[in-house]
Amino acid sequence: MTFMIDLIKGITDSYKERLKNPLLSSFLFSWLIVNWKVVLVIVFSEISVLDRIRVVDSEYSEMKYLLWLPICASMFYVILLPYLMWGLDKVTFLSWKGRKEFHHSQQIQVYEWKTQIAEKESELQLVKAGNRDKELLNLELMKLQKQVEHYAELIKCNTPLKLDHWLS
Repeated sequence: MTFMIDLIKGITDSYKERLKNPLLSSFLFSWLIVNWKVVLVIVFSEISVLDRIRVVDSEYSEMKYLLWLPICASMFYVILLPYLMWGLDKVTFLSWKGRKEFHHSQQIQVYEWKTQIAEKESELQLVKAGNRDKELLNLELMKLQKQVEHYAELIKCNTPLKLDHWLS
């Protein structure tokens, strides 16, 4: 019994390895796509097995459908499709790169505009600070002028001395 199990396991492992071959698996897949009517007639037809064989032999026995078209499709899939995918990758990479460069240039432009705005805001703050300093100095000047006027008034009122000698 173990001999039969080992034999069946060996056969299934062999088929699994063969199906992993990209050429064989793509041939089987393309053969099923091209000859799907044959498969349906053989599997699902209600006529006798001999009649099924006759139908397949008479209707679906052209070599171009049974062999050449599936071989060409599998060769295309195995040999040419990777090159087509590589070409598509190159084209899409170029468009992706172009989009990224455009996006980066947009970001740089936005940062340049923000820098200009920040410079103008800084200039405005300096002007405001300068005006504030002028206002503070003017207030201080007015305060000192009032003090001078006040002291001049006090001096006028409290001293009978003449200040002419002080002025010369």
